[in-house]
Amino acid sequence: MHFNSGLLYRVVGFLSLRENVSLTDPHALSKMILAHNFRLVLDQDMSTRLEIDSVLRGAELHTPEVSEATSITSQFPEVRALLADAQRTAFPDRHLVAEGRDMGTVIFPGAPLKFFVSANQAVRIQRRLAQLEVATLSSAERNLLKRKIEIEVVERDQRDSQRQASPTKAAQDGVIIDNSAGSLTEVVEKMYLQAYSRGVIPILA
Repeated sequence: MHFNSGLLYRVVGFLSLRENVSLTDPHALSKMILAHNFRLVLDQDMSTRLEIDSVLRGAELHTPEVSEATSITSQFPEVRALLADAQRTAFPDRHLVAEGRDMGTVIFPGAPLKFFVSANQAVRIQRRLAQLEVATLSSAERNLLKRKIEIEVVERDQRDSQRQASPTKAAQDGVIIDNSAGSLTEVVEKMYLQAYSRGVIPILA
């Protein structure tokens, strides 16, 4: 099953904006986290969903504003420590494909196979635009949104790679996958062959 650990951090960004909690106050953020009940649930397609106080959350966790708030709040060791156990104990009876910036370096350092998937900034900006509903926007509005996303991506990359707690980096034994070009099938085939070569999964007929 696919475990998206970033949902937990997005909840912190989402709640901090909704409750007007300072994004740069780790004590206030920790108090906010402890005041809510988070529950990871398994969707029908074997992907991760998240409930906040018994309410299932979806698209509202993936807005540009929440993404930016998530990057800021997730840099604090206090916040990451509060969410670490929830990640390590998620779905203990399942085989996991865990996605997250520190899955291979902090949360699951003993994982048998670790991928570090990267793409250049221009590609990620275009993909982020494609995720948003921009069809109804004017050309000027789309250009403004693109510029805003460009600034956010650059600032987030700098912040996430330079932060003290769990910086974004490949594990020493991680396999680097450049996802900037090529088809989805080609990228998945490379990853599948790596998994097969290490005995993690059987070869497909």
